[in-house]
Amino acid sequence: MKKIYSIILVLAVMTFSSCSDWLEVQPRDIIDESRAFQSVEDLEGGVIGIYASLAGDVKVDVSSRKSDDLRLGDGNRGQGRQTHDWVVNSGTPEAGGYWLNGYLTIARANRVLSNIERLINEGVVTVEETNKLKGESLALRAFAHFNIWQMYGVYNLGSLAVPYVTLQDLSGNGIPDGLDVGNKPARPTGTEFFTFLFEDLNEAEGLLPAQGATKYRITKDAVIAQKARANLFRGNFAEAAAQAEDIIGRVAMATLNEVPQVWADVSQAGIIFALSRLPGESRMGTLFEDLNGDRFFQPAFGLVDLYDDTDIRRSVYFDDEGESVTKYPGTSAQPFLSDHKIFRVEEMYFISAEANARNQAGNLALANQRLNEIRSNRISGYEDIIYPERSDLLAEIILEKRKELVYEGHRFFDLKRYNEGLTRDPRDCTSGAIPCTVTANDYRWNFPVPQSEIFANPNIQQNEGYASEND
Repeated sequence: MKKIYSIILVLAVMTFSSCSDWLEVQPRDIIDESRAFQSVEDLEGGVIGIYASLAGDVKVDVSSRKSDDLRLGDGNRGQGRQTHDWVVNSGTPEAGGYWLNGYLTIARANRVLSNIERLINEGVVTVEETNKLKGESLALRAFAHFNIWQMYGVYNLGSLAVPYVTLQDLSGNGIPDGLDVGNKPARPTGTEFFTFLFEDLNEAEGLLPAQGATKYRITKDAVIAQKARANLFRGNFAEAAAQAEDIIGRVAMATLNEVPQVWADVSQAGIIFALSRLPGESRMGTLFEDLNGDRFFQPAFGLVDLYDDTDIRRSVYFDDEGESVTKYPGTSAQPFLSDHKIFRVEEMYFISAEANARNQAGNLALANQRLNEIRSNRISGYEDIIYPERSDLLAEIILEKRKELVYEGHRFFDLKRYNEGLTRDPRDCTSGAIPCTVTANDYRWNFPVPQSEIFANPNIQQNEGYASEND
């Protein structure tokens, strides 16, 4: 009988594909460990392979198209319609692609971590030589898991999360789970998932430098930023605020004059961690517009109306007419090819502000301050406004976060977290196939586990509302 292996597991024996040459290091094949990993340099190549597998544009795609930030473009020929129209099912590429990519990243991280341990035990490398590489691998493993959870997990600590695959032997068969092609993990609860996540992040934080020579490698600041984001999503507001403030104390926000330079990739002001994009790699801007000028998706009318003419973001994020997304312009030689900013300090300002506003014991004065600091660095001539009521302040924070972080992979997941449903501006949903409203209890807020995984793994459970067969 032909065997069917789980996506999670078969990835553990897949070969690394080539990555970009931005560090002039090639990722190593992970099938023959004795030949692939023999030195620190080989481990470095393995870590670069982990970075190479990250597909941040998919998260931007889903978050932008499934939320209220885009409307169907005048040149759309069907691109992204299933996501935009909320008709994704367990058999569509949207369901499988992100799951596959995420667990590929995790498999690569586990291979590197396994070989770091092996080479240390064999006396080939030292702990000191590999601390940074181990820290990066742990952090990237956590980052990939969290992204999968955001898409497929139920935002309730007692509900289903997604499998957290490490080098532990939870199955008890003597083989680390992350290296075992026969392992078929079940979905843990959210509480169990976050326990694994923070174990990885806490260990990584202790191994990494605070900041590095490049924004394209994970540092301690990036780990703390990830912890702040994760704590916000799990409702641990005191820790989220403290971690965000930790970053704010070290990383300067982009000023009003620096904003255009950041999105032209001329300045890295405010950036904590980004994915470099070089010629031949995916172009962020083509999520919205084709190279021939066809506009697949256009800025939502209800979004563009939020920006005043004195707001620098209006001219940086959109064209003059508000008809095109221009946040990822690229260059004249490489249009739409822009770096993907994963963590910016501006997000930390919003995490601090929101966490303090949501926490009954939070600091409302500080929340107001962080909100006003964002606005004064984006709106010419802005004068501070103080919101004494917690509910009013929170509404303004949510509004401003949408305006600042639009098309960066946040909005849909924030709406899911807010549990208030989706309401698109009527002008943005003129087609009958596009829902103007989606209630907070709609099962489609959680992506379906891909059908291929359901078939292969009898222990995996499908998200509620999606039909599937497990035989």
